[in-house]
Amino acid sequence: MPSSISSSEPMKLSGKIWLTAIASSLLVLIGMEIFFRAMGYPTVITDDAALWSLERDKLGKSPKEFVLIGASRIQLGFDMQLFREKYPDYNIINLAIDGSNPKLTLEALAKDEDFCGIVLCSINEAAILNADPGRSQAYHNNYYRNNYNLNTRINREISTFLQKNLVLANPLFNPVNFAESWISLGEMPSENYLKTFEDRSRRADYTLVDIKKHRRQRIDIELKYLKFIESKLSIEKFHKGTSVLRKYSEMIRNRGGVVLFIRYPTSDALFERENELFPRNEFWDYFGDNVGAPCIYFADYPELSKFKLPETSHLDQRDVSEFTESIISILEKEKIFDRKGTK
Repeated sequence: MPSSISSSEPMKLSGKIWLTAIASSLLVLIGMEIFFRAMGYPTVITDDAALWSLERDKLGKSPKEFVLIGASRIQLGFDMQLFREKYPDYNIINLAIDGSNPKLTLEALAKDEDFCGIVLCSINEAAILNADPGRSQAYHNNYYRNNYNLNTRINREISTFLQKNLVLANPLFNPVNFAESWISLGEMPSENYLKTFEDRSRRADYTLVDIKKHRRQRIDIELKYLKFIESKLSIEKFHKGTSVLRKYSEMIRNRGGVVLFIRYPTSDALFERENELFPRNEFWDYFGDNVGAPCIYFADYPELSKFKLPETSHLDQRDVSEFTESIISILEKEKIFDRKGTK
C-alpha cells in the first residue's frame, strides 16, 4: 500500500509541472498578442490554393453567381462588399490568382455543367497571347480537382478563423521570419502593404511603402516580362488565343451564363510599352471584334481611366470602391444583369 501511494506522488508532481508550463505558455502568447495589437499590427489572412478551392467549391450552388477571374489587378481592384450591397441576391466569388493567366480557370468554368453565372474576366493582350506556361493557373485548378476534400476544407476553415482573429497567426511572426528581420534589419517586421480578406479580395496601401523605390521595381519587373513576351509574340498566336477564349465564352453562354472581358488600367512607362508591343488596332480591337463577348477597355471610359496608379499597374485601396462603382454602372448600362443565354 505505501508503495502505491509513493508512486502516485511523482505523477501528481509531473501533472502540476505540465499544467504550469501550459498556463505559462498561454500567458506569454496572450501577452504577445496584446503587445503586437498595441503596436498596430493587423490580422492577416494568407492566400493559398486551399483558400482558392474553398471559394471555387461555392460555385454552382446559387441561382445567381458573379465570378471574378484574372490576376492581381482585379483581385486588388474590385470591391466585393460594395457589389454585395448593391446585388445581395448574387453570390460573388473571387477566383483571381496573383501573377497568372485566367485561361485555365475560364476553361474549367466552361466545362462545369453546374455553372451558368456571370464571369468578369480581367485580361490583357499578353494573357490572350498565352505564351507563358509559367503563368498558368493549373496548380490551383489541379489542387481543387485532386486534393480538395472535407479534410482540407476543415483545415483551411480553421486556419482562416485563426488568421482572422489572431495577430500572432500573421506569417510575419513566424519565428524564422521574425528572427531574420531582427538579425538582418535590427528591427521588428514591417507591416505588409497588401491585405488579403476572407473572400480572397485584396487591398494595396501604397502609403506603407517607399513609393519611388516600389514604383521603380514594379516598372522593371513589368518591362522585363514584356521583353520576354516580345520574344514569343506573333499575331497568329494572338488570334488562336482569341479563338480559344471565344469557345469557352460560348460554352458558358449556351448554358445561360455571360462572360465579360475587362482590360484593367495600366499607366505611364508600362502602358506606353504595352501600346508599342500591342498596337490597339491590331490586338485589342481584333479581340473585341472576334471573342464573341462584351469587352471593356479602360481607356474608353473616363470613369475608369482617371485614376492615378501609384506603381503603374495596380489601384490604391482608396480608389477601389469608386472604380468598382464605375464598373457596375457600365455593366448595368449594358444590361448584363438582365441578359439570358441561349439555353
